[in-house]
Amino acid sequence: MPSRQELKQRAAEVIDHHGQELIGIAQTILEHPEPGFREVKTGKLVAEKMRELGLAPRTGIALTGVKAVVSGGAGPGPTVGV
Repeated sequence: MPSRQELKQRAAEVIDHHGQELIGIAQTILEHPEPGFREVKTGKLVAEKMRELGLAPRTGIALTGVKAVVSGGAGPGPTVGV
């Protein structure tokens, strides 16, 4: 299993590699604000991006929440929530 520092380094590299796409997503959300518990467009966008990553998002959690489970490795490991 990679060390915590190695995981941080890898995450930073992936974020840097996809920086423009991440900024575009953030700008889309910023330009189309939605009040709390009515984030319908944002939820759809997040689910769409998860599907593009090959994940199977579950929608409608606490009204507009989205969740996907990523499996990996052969044992316990870090848990990430976004």
